[in-house]
Amino acid sequence: MFNTLTQTVKQKFFPILKPSISPSSLDLANHFEKFVNYWAAAEYEYLGPLPKGLCGLQTEVSVHWKGHMGGRIVIRCNSGFLRWLQESRDDKPAHMRTEKEIFHEMSSLYSVYLIFCFWMSDFMEMDMIQPHSSTPADWPSAEPTATCGLLVQDNPVEIRLWIGAASF
Repeated sequence: MFNTLTQTVKQKFFPILKPSISPSSLDLANHFEKFVNYWAAAEYEYLGPLPKGLCGLQTEVSVHWKGHMGGRIVIRCNSGFLRWLQESRDDKPAHMRTEKEIFHEMSSLYSVYLIFCFWMSDFMEMDMIQPHSSTPADWPSAEPTATCGLLVQDNPVEIRLWIGAASF
């Protein structure tokens, strides 16, 4: 009976989203814009879904999570975006964090924000999110579920998202 009651409460207050619900390129961009404006007001331009292949950005972080709706987000950028992240960080002195640490923190927080917006029912049941430096060789072999290109303060940023089994 307890399991039935627990399931009923979950379905009533945390409706289970079907795996077919996944963010589009524009969703990734809109949520990143909101997040970046929370981080620090910035000029922002949506460039659309990414073409196949790489665009030559040298810094990359991958955030992977497990749960009912497991996934992976890869965010790539240039050194100008890293400098902007460090310079726009108001709540901590700049000497307390490296650009890499701040990029990892920003990527993790954006991932949690996206997960919360799209899969709240799974948010409470997912494992720990751990960002790590990566390269395209670390990506899943499947095509990403969604991609987007952005300019933030004139710095190019790429976001790639894999959802479900394609993320492992």
